[in-house]
Amino acid sequence: MRLNKGAEKWSVLLQLFQDDLGDYLNTTQQKLATLFGPARLSALSGEREPDGYAGVSREADYQRLLLSEWTVAKRYPHEFMRRAAMGEHLFLAQAQKTSRNDQSTILLFDAGPIQLGAPRLAHLALFILFLRRTAQQKRILRWGMLQDDKLQLSEQADENAVMKLLCSRYPQPVTMEHISAWKQRLQDQEYSELWLVGGHTPASLTHSRSILIEENVAICAPASLQVSLPSASASSGKPPGDPLAFSKTLTLPLPEQDIGLRLLRNPFSRNKATPESTQQEAITGFAAFSQNGRKLAFFQGANKVVAMSIPGSSRENPGGVKTLAWPKSQQLLALSLSKKRLSAILVSGQKTYLHRFPGCQETLARPGANPRSPQPPGTPPNPLFFTPTAKEQRQLWAKDAEGRLLYMNWDAEDAEFQRKDENVLYLDAYGKRLFRAVWRKPNLVVYGAMSGESAPLKEKQFPTELQSEPSVFFHTGSHGSVQGVPAMAYQYAETTWKISSASVNETFNVAATDGTVVGIVSFAPAAEELGGYVRQSRPSLIVLEPCGTKVTARQDSHAFLVMKNTRKMSHMMINPHLPYLHYIEDSGDYVVYAILKQEELLRLPVDAASEAFSDSGGER
Repeated sequence: MRLNKGAEKWSVLLQLFQDDLGDYLNTTQQKLATLFGPARLSALSGEREPDGYAGVSREADYQRLLLSEWTVAKRYPHEFMRRAAMGEHLFLAQAQKTSRNDQSTILLFDAGPIQLGAPRLAHLALFILFLRRTAQQKRILRWGMLQDDKLQLSEQADENAVMKLLCSRYPQPVTMEHISAWKQRLQDQEYSELWLVGGHTPASLTHSRSILIEENVAICAPASLQVSLPSASASSGKPPGDPLAFSKTLTLPLPEQDIGLRLLRNPFSRNKATPESTQQEAITGFAAFSQNGRKLAFFQGANKVVAMSIPGSSRENPGGVKTLAWPKSQQLLALSLSKKRLSAILVSGQKTYLHRFPGCQETLARPGANPRSPQPPGTPPNPLFFTPTAKEQRQLWAKDAEGRLLYMNWDAEDAEFQRKDENVLYLDAYGKRLFRAVWRKPNLVVYGAMSGESAPLKEKQFPTELQSEPSVFFHTGSHGSVQGVPAMAYQYAETTWKISSASVNETFNVAATDGTVVGIVSFAPAAEELGGYVRQSRPSLIVLEPCGTKVTARQDSHAFLVMKNTRKMSHMMINPHLPYLHYIEDSGDYVVYAILKQEELLRLPVDAASEAFSDSGGER
């Protein structure tokens, strides 16, 4: 990392970052420095005595405007107004006496919901910049959080200070109570500068200046940060018509996603967790999720499946993997992934086998007349479920490639598969109960609380305008359930989707005329990093935009940005149990991304030559 001259006083902190992160912060703080100009005294607190003439300045009272500027006003009034609008007027700068204790600059950061996420990158760069400025001015930098009830001011400027700055989060924006508390806290303090960093505040502090930070988000357009520096007169509350009531504005492009996430999550870590066991052989297809969404399985070749845990953060190691292999003469019918086991139903001719890991293979059913259609090679297997009955007999449920629902009493002596239903689009578990979605043209019928043969089924019909099978998505982690099933999104017409969930007690249309619908998910109350704009009480339709680099959440006619990527994404799906995106980048990597944390959790190599890799969350 190359630092510019004069950076010795503050470069110690930059050197703690990884090289690419330090380079980004150094470049960003240099861009931000153009808003402030040379380091000088401004916004002095308390009453000061004049101490003569201190050159010229572009910010002062118009009583000290240079005579040459008044001459321009008399002869060229339009040019005078242009200079006023562009901040080009020159004033006599007044020197002021300062006390020995008046040698500090105070930064107060807004750590509310609107400033979480990308704006924190600007916070961090401004922190570096003001370390540099105070070093040049031979001052002390003191900083704190506007929402901090303890009203603490810190002089830390080390690794712990950066982590404290990034980890400080508050659920509410700045209020008048916060401003009043800080006004009382600072009334006996002497300082040279006081800066309020973040969003608009309901009021200003005495002799304070504001640094406004907003994230510009537009669909299929590069996201950026807009940093504005209102003039001293605008910050002090002068009327809008004042010639000096303007702002200096700087637009900062956001860094690559990897750099931004590492800066916000763990900027000082030099080791990135990767699953060691999966690096030896590339994955060739997606297999299954566990019922809690914490584990996933992949194909490695035609007759081997590996399973691993999804780490809770990018700093966690996924750990070891479990491998289940079977003879090439057998074809996979259905797959189950639980906390401790991998289970597969395999078909070879007229025989059906249950293969488990850890465990052994056993013959499940004698040759029978009931047809069983295994999955075509290269496609995700159908789900397999085991449910106990009142007599503690284990039941086995599976859906084959033809959409038939198959049932077997595993412990019966004459165990055979029985066909229970047809045209099944979706089969999954919600708690300890199974549910399924079935196509009964032109209606989509959902059966909930499915257990034994004699167990009553809760049935709910959803009409459509389609003549062919609709796409349907469920999410067990979304708020509320309907008739014993989780929140559901289904295709009502060619360009119309409907969402049904107990939290809204209704269905509502979501237009998806562009982009690819990849699933449904609700945003929990902790979804601060999305800016707080998504209506958290209602599930959202998740759409991959046509550009392939952005994902949006759709609610009614509104669209909200969920994530953006520097690389194009494909084969995207939503984890049916957790708010995680699963997709393949054009670089050839399989990625798991946590929506609420805005964090990449897992990255795996994909066999680039395999065209059979397809998503299980697609059109069913």
